[in-house]
Amino acid sequence: MWIREYRERMGLELFEFARIVNMYRRYAQLQMNGIISDKLIHMLEVDEMAITHPVLANAIATVCGATQEQRNGIVAPYNKCDWICPSDAETKRLIDRAFYMVMRRMPDEEKSDEGTNEGPSLAFKKRPVLKLDRMGNTLESYNSVQSAAIANKLSTKWVRNRCRKTIKDKRFIFTDDRNYTFRYADEWDEMSQAERLADIGVGQ
Repeated sequence: MWIREYRERMGLELFEFARIVNMYRRYAQLQMNGIISDKLIHMLEVDEMAITHPVLANAIATVCGATQEQRNGIVAPYNKCDWICPSDAETKRLIDRAFYMVMRRMPDEEKSDEGTNEGPSLAFKKRPVLKLDRMGNTLESYNSVQSAAIANKLSTKWVRNRCRKTIKDKRFIFTDDRNYTFRYADEWDEMSQAERLADIGVGQ
């Protein structure tokens, strides 16, 4: 789904994307008609029949750079129109501003690879990463978060958040139709089988 594709390409969790869109709307002084939530974004991503108010759809589509067809796919039939995604410099500036206020980086910036939180002056140590299925079986192994992200066409943040287990909502350890997640190999190897199953939520 195009919203999810944008989020993962930009390294955004559901709540982060929702905050960016709401902040963009505020900066652009757009009509509000409610607040976009992470639950709404999740619903639009996973349910082909899900729709929202055209004002909210316009904002979501603008931030994602969506097509008219994509925008019209998340509104009721009577709200479909000849919508054109704004591409002017001012719109981009406001989106970039909202993105930075939420993520503390610009959309085209990516943080360095994993390894330490002690500051940019220290070298980052790459840690091997495992790609796991829903039963904890190893599907693939990689020498770093970046390698795993490239191989699976994901952002490094998407992979890193699952390795670090920093997902706000544990339902999204395995996201939508993705039947896999990621863990640091060294931490996974130290766990017992019971700890592994508990770690990825088997049986919960």
